Formats: sequence, structure tokens, C-alpha cells
Amino acid sequence: MTLGGYDDWRIPSIKELYSLANFDGELMKPESGKESTPYIDTNYFEYQYDKRLIFAGQFYSSTVYVKNDVQNFTKNGGLQGVFGFNFSDGHIKSYETGKFFDGTTIKDSDGMFVPGCFVRAVRGNTTLYNMEYIDNKDNTVTDKSTSLMWSKNDSGMKMNWVEALEYAKNSKLAGYSDWRLPNSKELQSLVDYEKKDFPAINTEFFNTTLKSFESAKDAYYFWTSTTQGDFKYTGAYISFAQAWSKKNSKATEYFDWHGAGAQRSDPKIGKPADYELASDMASDYISIKNWVRLVRDEPQSDEK
Repeated sequence: MTLGGYDDWRIPSIKELYSLANFDGELMKPESGKESTPYIDTNYFEYQYDKRLIFAGQFYSSTVYVKNDVQNFTKNGGLQGVFGFNFSDGHIKSYETGKFFDGTTIKDSDGMFVPGCFVRAVRGNTTLYNMEYIDNKDNTVTDKSTSLMWSKNDSGMKMNWVEALEYAKNSKLAGYSDWRLPNSKELQSLVDYEKKDFPAINTEFFNTTLKSFESAKDAYYFWTSTTQGDFKYTGAYISFAQAWSKKNSKATEYFDWHGAGAQRSDPKIGKPADYELASDMASDYISIKNWVRLVRDEPQSDEK
């Protein structure tokens, strides 16, 4: 592609693509009579909703999901996934690439439908989200690329979103009193998409309470401070292991549909049974009690 006189355009990585996300977005049901707002700043970027499927705003990234196959197909090792962001409904998930997990190209004779995604090209390079970690030897880790300080350990227990906010507010880790929940872009910066095993974080610097990731009960979802625009009663989370879903609400088998590094949302409080809605399409595992990894801003000249 040549655009603006440049011929070095490429597909962005998922971290580059997610940097465009604007969480003032909100997808409205057509019958509401209200206008939807996409999860991208339309003062700068053109955006059009799909006229048939208003929620179909998936854009490809170049970040292939390397940890395992997606969904629950078995042929040729299952389906290969690549991460994308949906600018209509504000989520990261993995989408079919058109290949099986072993690299074999899917053919028409395989009887599988690969719907495809849109593309927004990018050029240039950025050092943001390079994950340049420093272990501060006080149970904190600093990422030089983002100037953020993180807790080395996770919360050690799961909690709802309201409890997570309180947990962050009350923390005095390493003598600092300004810990907070990270927003969704900050937390996603920690995801190691190239690591081939779980969890999707650099375990040379960060400790994880969970060591086994076998089922939805082991969901390693981490709260962010970001409210999901479509459903204000939900908060966005980042999955650092499998992102569990099932074919529809009547199905009983959960599988890794969205991939480690996906961004979804969970109800902030309550019980899963309060939110299990009938669905003929993918139905995410509802956790509500999720993990926390604290963050704080680290000024150039820092004082406790």
C-alpha cells in the first residue's frame, strides 16, 4: 500500500492497535433509537459501523496467538488465532487467521467459515510498551518504557471490582500510599504476547499466585479501573491466561476462545447467576471475583 507518499505501511501489533482505543465508546442496540459511539476518536479516524452486524468492528493486529489454538476444533492442531480489537464493542480477542494452528491453510473443502477482519495500517516504530523492567528489590518492579511502577506480586486472592478499588487505595506497599488499579491500556502493557506458555507475563520479574491453568475455574483475569462503555455495570479486565468462553449460553464446555492477553469485561459486583443471559452466540465465563496487580506513577525524582 502507498498512502501519503509512504510505502512502508504494516499491520500494527496488538499493543499498537490498542493504543487507539477510546473508552468513551458505547454500542447501542438499534431498537434503543440512540446513536452509538465507536471506541476510537472520530475527530481523527474515520469509522463506519457494519450495516448488517453493528457489533462487527474487528480489526486485525499482526500479533499471532502462539500459546495454543483457539476455540475447540481439533483438525491440524485446531485453529490459529491472531489478536484484534473491536472498535464497535471495545474488546480484544483472537480471531481466525485462515490457517490451522500447525500452519496449514484452511481450504473451502474444510467447511470452515473464516469471516476476516478490517485493517488499519500503521508505519514507524515506538519504544512504548517495550517492557524494560527493573526489579527494585522491594516487591516492586518499574517498567522504564512506560514510567510505571508495579507490584511484583499479585493480590494473592480474588475480589470484586469495588473491593479491588479499596484494596489499591489502602495499600502501603514499599512505603508508597498512591497505589491504584491500572487502566486497561496500562495493564495490557504487561502482557507478554510472545511467551509460549501461561501466564502471559514475564515471570522473571512478576510473581503469580496461580501455577496451573487448566479450566475456567483457573481464570487468571485481572481487574482494571476502566468501566466498559456498553455495560456500565461491568469493568474491563485483562486475561493473563486463557480467556474462557463457550458456544452459547446453553453449552457447558468452556474453551480458550479469546486468548491470553484478551480484554473483556465482568460485572463489578454480585454473583455470576445474576448476569447469565441467554445467548445464541459466544458466552464468556463470568468470574466477578478477579485478581489485582497494583500500579503507581513513578516520577523522575521519586520520594516516598
